[in-house]
Amino acid sequence: MGLIGYRSIPQRDFWIVEKAEFESSDFNKDLFVDPYQSLDPKNSKLVSKMQLHRIKEGAGYTIAIREYYPIPIGFGDLDSYKKVSIWLPELRTGKYEIGKNGVRAYFSEGNSAFPRIGGCSEEPEGVVEVLNLSSNLIPVRVKLFVRCGDEVQFVDHKYYLQRKQFVQVTPWIGKMGEHLYQESFRRTY
Repeated sequence: MGLIGYRSIPQRDFWIVEKAEFESSDFNKDLFVDPYQSLDPKNSKLVSKMQLHRIKEGAGYTIAIREYYPIPIGFGDLDSYKKVSIWLPELRTGKYEIGKNGVRAYFSEGNSAFPRIGGCSEEPEGVVEVLNLSSNLIPVRVKLFVRCGDEVQFVDHKYYLQRKQFVQVTPWIGKMGEHLYQESFRRTY
């Protein structure tokens, strides 16, 4: 397998952020500028679809599933990320269907060094099931599928979410970074 197909062991983080909601209330594709155009600072449009994972203090709970695939130093800018963000209006055991009763989700993956271009960013379909609330780690089953052009991707995993307060949110989790790279690389800022 060539270097392009190489993926290292992923670094994974799973959180549920209390009292947090998506920063953008609209996933409309008209909100975006062409990533190859020069940027006008007065333009209110988003530069990258990855920015739809940004969260702000608010009502509800945001699940942040993050995977980072680092490439060994010396092999270029080939690190990649995968993000799944899910907003729940309340936290209770049971199933939540994406798109019903206000439940929203967003999926992105791409090259960490070039977050403005390429990759896949779409609204998935599927179900999230909160299995238990009696411990610090909250077990959830996430079953999503997302269309990325002609390709369909599936997420079907059980995750154990760590509870986070909004003040603990970093750009990797969902806070707006000083630069988009802070949101596409797994680092602490």
